[in-house]
Amino acid sequence: MLDVGCGGGFTLFHLSRARLVSRYLGLDLNVERLRPRYEHISVPHEFKNLDLDTNWDFGEHDVVWCSETLEHLTDDHGVFAKICRSTKPNGLIVVTMPSLTHRRRLGKSFPEFLAMPANQDGPSHVRIGYDETSLNSLAAGTCAQLMRIDAISRCDRAYYRRRYLWPAAAQIIHNIWVTMRQTPSDRFIFAPDDFSQHQSIAAVYCT
Repeated sequence: MLDVGCGGGFTLFHLSRARLVSRYLGLDLNVERLRPRYEHISVPHEFKNLDLDTNWDFGEHDVVWCSETLEHLTDDHGVFAKICRSTKPNGLIVVTMPSLTHRRRLGKSFPEFLAMPANQDGPSHVRIGYDETSLNSLAAGTCAQLMRIDAISRCDRAYYRRRYLWPAAAQIIHNIWVTMRQTPSDRFIFAPDDFSQHQSIAAVYCT
């Protein structure tokens, strides 16, 4: 498995617990901190420092995972083409990103959700989000075919009121209380057709 934009490496942690992969490669900027953090993981793994906008090639993989990364990159199509090149024939590409319809709906109450920087810059998003049209366009000219899209991660308007209006301590206490009361299915759900109600979407491509 190739993890493009691996961030804190949490994907490796969860995959190793479930024993779902035989080999893992994570790509991101400044991964030195991840090597000692995951040295106890038994799954063969490696992290490489990488600017995703460069011309990179680490061979072909059965599955390529890219979570909450493409919305940060100006040339998302170019990076997706490199992801396709890194996927074996009949392999799978799974990407997650903000839902365009969800953010537009929230933008009526929170205009800051619709404000995008002009240039690619660190943690900021350079596009509002993605929908079925933009996900198909992402794969145009590549070997990838969009197979399915799911809405994921419950996140309603009340959450954003807490996130932007409540004091930090009150947010933490409330989030702990809600998490203790919820089941795993409450905290992480899939909805195949209601993209306006959920924060992110997950797209699965086959090569």
